[in-house]
Amino acid sequence: RLRETLEGKLFDTVQLIRILLYGLQMDFLRHLPGMGRLAIFLEGLLTRKKLYSEFFSESNVQCVLVPGLGNWGFWNELVLAREAQKRHILTVAAITNYDNLVNRGFRGFMPDTLAVWSRLMADEAMKLHGIPADRIEITGPVQFDSYFKP
Repeated sequence: RLRETLEGKLFDTVQLIRILLYGLQMDFLRHLPGMGRLAIFLEGLLTRKKLYSEFFSESNVQCVLVPGLGNWGFWNELVLAREAQKRHILTVAAITNYDNLVNRGFRGFMPDTLAVWSRLMADEAMKLHGIPADRIEITGPVQFDSYFKP
């Protein structure tokens, strides 16, 4: 029963097409110089704001960790992070690839903390996305941490 419910929501063709078209439009806008903040504003007006409300209501989530900044290719994470922030839940974004900050357009949300790989990435986050230095932590590539467990 759970699987049928999930598949019904995940594979709704009309919904997937709408999300894809919306995402492509917003990503195009985010890639235009100086238009990133406008894209964030428009997304705030246009996006469904209660997509994860049932999840947040039923759980006692204290922090949300998402890969990326809600830019190109990270639409679901964007919606999750924004809804968490509206509920005053701490949001942490971890950059999962060396070129995500420079190659995927303007950020979709302002994380409470951004985990980056290096000082260079921290500089790119500040310069390209306007993220304050006090919100950035240099952690290295967190997705590989499990390889270094004893």
